[in-house]
Amino acid sequence: MPKVDGFQVMKEVRVSYPDTDIIITSGEATFKNATLAMRHGVKDFLHKPYIPSELISQP
Repeated sequence: MPKVDGFQVMKEVRVSYPDTDIIITSGEATFKNATLAMRHGVKDFLHKPYIPSELISQP
């Protein structure tokens, strides 16, 4: 995203839609980025390429 990063998008979603669950998919899945995303309140963080079965909700 050339003009805004994912963390800014998460911040704006949290303000506008506080009850929305956010799931991140990223090719830049370093521990630092995953931890920062979780601290920003994401529901889950998936590294790309992800395995389709990872997208199935588990009870």
